[in-house]
Amino acid sequence: MLVRTSKPAPLGFHYNILRPGRYPVNPVPLRRQRSSPKTNIERLPKSNGGVKIIENKKRRPPVNVVLFQPEIPQNTGNIARLCAATGCRLHLIEPFGFIWDDRHLRRAGLDYWSLTDIQRYLDFEAFLRANPEGNHFYLTTKGQRRYTEVRFQPNDYLIFGPETRGLPPEILALNPQHNLRVPMRAAARSLNLANSVALVLYEALRQQGFPGLD
Repeated sequence: MLVRTSKPAPLGFHYNILRPGRYPVNPVPLRRQRSSPKTNIERLPKSNGGVKIIENKKRRPPVNVVLFQPEIPQNTGNIARLCAATGCRLHLIEPFGFIWDDRHLRRAGLDYWSLTDIQRYLDFEAFLRANPEGNHFYLTTKGQRRYTEVRFQPNDYLIFGPETRGLPPEILALNPQHNLRVPMRAAARSLNLANSVALVLYEALRQQGFPGLD
């Protein structure tokens, strides 16, 4: 059950979880909990339910994949496997629509979790503070440009919203010129999140000559 609010949650808010494994609902402020970006990342558990978080902040990845409040564990697990296979960094912004040790999450990622460079954040503002460099591109069905019209650079960020809602208007308003879309038929509402990530990620890697890949 997804309970929608009358207004989108502003930056600095995240969504309260109805109960573990359910989709996010009413927004609650996190301002009192906020601290430095480093603390926001490192205070979170490094290992949970067999899913280990690996952080290598010094390494410069060819592409960064960012999931804002992902809801479906199978998608997140598949995207983690994709990042492991391509050497890209995965950024996860809480809250999630699933519990971190979900068996579907582990199963979708198979044995690639030990190879995946993952960073987690309490909210979107913490992510922005921790990653001020590089171009931030926002994938949305409302994007004015196709993702193939952009010249991607090393360390760019590809930011995707939750499966049922997409990125909120206040995030899309940060840099409208960087709002990108994947072309599809007008009758189709959207593509699967993991499929969309794979399409855009491999285009960004192709433009860079598939660095480090055979």
